Amino acid sequence: MGGPMGSEKAERGETLNRGVTQERADDRQFAPLPSDEAMRREAARCTGCGTPLCHGDACVLGNLIPEFLESVSRGRWEEASRTLHSTNNFPELTGRLCRSPCQSVCVQGRQGKPVPIRQLECHVAERAFAEGWIRPLPPARRTGRKVAVVGSAPAGLTIAQQLARAGHEVALFEKDDRAGELLRRGVGGCQLDPYLIERRLRQLAAEGVKFLLGVVVGLHIRGPYLRRGCDAICLTMGTQGSPDATLASTSDGSPRLLDRHFAGDLDLIAQLGLQFDDRGNLSVRDCLTSQNNVFAVDEVASDLSLAALAIRNGRNAAAAIDRSLQDGDRTREPSRSSA
Repeated sequence: MGGPMGSEKAERGETLNRGVTQERADDRQFAPLPSDEAMRREAARCTGCGTPLCHGDACVLGNLIPEFLESVSRGRWEEASRTLHSTNNFPELTGRLCRSPCQSVCVQGRQGKPVPIRQLECHVAERAFAEGWIRPLPPARRTGRKVAVVGSAPAGLTIAQQLARAGHEVALFEKDDRAGELLRRGVGGCQLDPYLIERRLRQLAAEGVKFLLGVVVGLHIRGPYLRRGCDAICLTMGTQGSPDATLASTSDGSPRLLDRHFAGDLDLIAQLGLQFDDRGNLSVRDCLTSQNNVFAVDEVASDLSLAALAIRNGRNAAAAIDRSLQDGDRTREPSRSSA
């Protein structure tokens, strides 16, 4: 990359790797981004491994890391942005929030100087915004299918964007008065600048996502009503409060020990008639719950909520919902056999 087997020399500047402690102490996580040329030199240090560990199990999103580093090293910034966005809806967020396991397996790290993949990801995303390469991508046609997404953390935003781009009518419900409230409060000890969130919300709105804020689904809108008005529902509420075990009641009134404390949504889950597994999480297979056309991802269905994992789960759920809706369309098509 950049030179044969990463032979192009580049010394790391102090601003490239400030350490997690300092990053978490800052609102913006990073000092002003280094120059494009400094970033190109860093990207050129990638050795282009035959089996890139950074791209394998180390990246839950499956980001094409060697490919986007190659583009950066050659100054092909728009190409690098397209490569990142092919697997990640919000690289500017993961570039700030991800724990960067990709860097821990970088072979350059054997000399104590791994390629700063996370900051390069952030730099590419910011360059793309500055150049106007990140634009709304509304669909060429609408399907007429309606999807309700409950929750506006990274998974919910990802699902809403993917489904809107697929042509579905998406309504995103958020109990707080602002979308993306979890990101605003801070993830993993890092608090994001509001403008990072607002510019993505503007993009989603331009792509057709409708935001219904200050609405508690299950209280202000009951689950059965939502099911009647939508072709699919996806729950991404996450959890809040203590993650310690808590008692809830099953449908027959007997106590049940849950290992998660849902964000005030047990009523909604009961209204929808959803089943729990033995650990107290929603029973989910391939993002589908025990009820047809009701899907769930993120902390509602799992104990994990890392930003990158939430985006990956959101993309997977959106694909599952889209397949389900397309299958439904095919079953409704009239027979084409000749009379």
